[in-house]
Amino acid sequence: MDNGGLMIWDFMAQFENAVNIAPTRVLVLEDDLCLKTVVTGLFRSIEPNIIIDSSASSDPVLAALKADPRALHQYDLIFADIYLQGASTGLDLWHSCRLHCPNVHFLLTSTLSMEQLKPAVGEEGLRHTHFLPKPFPLEVCRATLEKLLRY
Repeated sequence: MDNGGLMIWDFMAQFENAVNIAPTRVLVLEDDLCLKTVVTGLFRSIEPNIIIDSSASSDPVLAALKADPRALHQYDLIFADIYLQGASTGLDLWHSCRLHCPNVHFLLTSTLSMEQLKPAVGEEGLRHTHFLPKPFPLEVCRATLEKLLRY
């Protein structure tokens, strides 16, 4: 290989390393501290270098989204319980994300059944919603997270 080919090969290797350096970033909205700890642990077992932001309320997240519609584009996945502390719900955030950041994966979780969720999200929303009913087995949660993070 001539010197030019070696330089291109070196550049490609550096580019691949740079692409793989960007850590996965998730937002966990869960007001149950025990469950938040479990879910955070599952994320870390899938991706040790993951960046996890969390809140027990969707109110500050919705305020950030209102101030900057691109505020949540930094996330690869949003994990949100429907019933949270504060005035707004995980469903309120889900509706806003469908408008402002439709490419960010969103996983709703709740003790509600899929049938109970249906009126809140509609038929179309059901087809585009990832939902994990509580209580969930850890292996089901992990498999769902891996699928959404594409591992």
